[in-house]
Amino acid sequence: MLEKIIAILSEYTVVDPEKITEKTNFKNDLALDSLQLINLAGAVEEEFNITLSDRDAMNLRTVGDVIRFVEMQEQ
Repeated sequence: MLEKIIAILSEYTVVDPEKITEKTNFKNDLALDSLQLINLAGAVEEEFNITLSDRDAMNLRTVGDVIRFVEMQEQ
């Protein structure tokens, strides 16, 4: 799952994918703005066939947060 999320992130950032970990913060480490975060949320929804509310999306701050959210939705 981490690899899929890194692949999605590579569309929104110039950060070397090798440096992205579960602890990577979207704003602090990747400098993603609000529009990029919205687009990222949409890409995650599409890739994993889940629904991500605006409220949930605002609480996702790291790659690990996304992984945990997706895992919870798949159960």
